[in-house]
Amino acid sequence: MHLKKYRGIAMHFLNETDKYVIGVYNFGNRYYYFGYDKKSHVTKNFKLVDDDLLKTGITKSTSFPSKYFSPWHNKMQFPTDYLYFFFTPARYAKLIEHIRSRLSEKEWEAYKEEHVDLMKIYDGLDENSNTIILGLKFK
Repeated sequence: MHLKKYRGIAMHFLNETDKYVIGVYNFGNRYYYFGYDKKSHVTKNFKLVDDDLLKTGITKSTSFPSKYFSPWHNKMQFPTDYLYFFFTPARYAKLIEHIRSRLSEKEWEAYKEEHVDLMKIYDGLDENSNTIILGLKFK
């Protein structure tokens, strides 16, 4: 882990594309994610993200999707509009199981209907499965 301390802020990760600078920092014992849009010169900081992979219908996620960002590391390359996260089959299964553990049975059924593509991957996992790559649009 690369740490640089500056006035009480510990920078953990920093990446850059043609359009964005994104990173993770710790301030006041809390982690924040930020995105800087080079065109608009606007920086946005996030503690929580309304992520469509962690919600069903209009129910919002209640925590930052650190399950995605934990495998993200410094100098990982990504195109200008997407962040890519790589999961071993076991980590992907744990991600889906984490989501399921946070939902009621009714919400879980709705989630499966809304995310057929994710469930197809999950249901097809076995010992011969390849690495799963999730692409999240950065906007």
